[in-house]
Amino acid sequence: KIRSNSYEETKNDTNFNGDVGHNMEQVYTTTSSIMLAETNQLDIIDLSNSKYNESCFDTIGRIQAAVKITRLNIIASEMFMETLIEIIGCVPDIDSLVISSLEMIPIRCLSTEEAKTLRLLSVKNVITKVRLHQMNDLAPVKFLLHLCRRMKYLDVDCTKKVLPETILRFILMHKIKRISRLPVLCLKIPEADIDIVDKLKSSNDIEQLCFDYKIEQIGNKIYLRLFA
Repeated sequence: KIRSNSYEETKNDTNFNGDVGHNMEQVYTTTSSIMLAETNQLDIIDLSNSKYNESCFDTIGRIQAAVKITRLNIIASEMFMETLIEIIGCVPDIDSLVISSLEMIPIRCLSTEEAKTLRLLSVKNVITKVRLHQMNDLAPVKFLLHLCRRMKYLDVDCTKKVLPETILRFILMHKIKRISRLPVLCLKIPEADIDIVDKLKSSNDIEQLCFDYKIEQIGNKIYLRLFA
């Protein structure tokens, strides 16, 4: 199922940019103009891998031609990484990507042409905001950090399968290696832990990988602001 929704403004979208803006004043100043911009969202819902074919991508292409899609929301139980690459390639103007309950099926072997497509897409796409719901392993994060090199805001729902310390260290390592522009990270933890921020601050990893940062916890969310 594919549907397109148009919103005149997104200032009430507290689930994505609003949380970051509300809790971190510097980020709010930066994103306020973005949040008031028109957003055309494309939702792709409950589409099995067997149904992803040329007609599906043609449909997405026609929607993109009629309406400039700026936000992509994917709700699927599983998806091949190659399929996600093709979908993103069909909507080159998106700056926001939301992925809900998605199990990424890894790329086993890319052809020369597919590898070239992935490299070009990682350079050309303009995605700056990414949200991941129900993350059960690091594969989607690793893939998206590689794909979205302009990412500025990353919002991740952690689960009991992936601890905040694990995802934080993983992201910081990739930030140093691949993306230097990621200033804001939000981690939603399954249960509020009053000691989690102290644990993160005292870990050797964050001290070694971050020279200038601000970290705070509000309810069950951890906000990490990384300065250049």
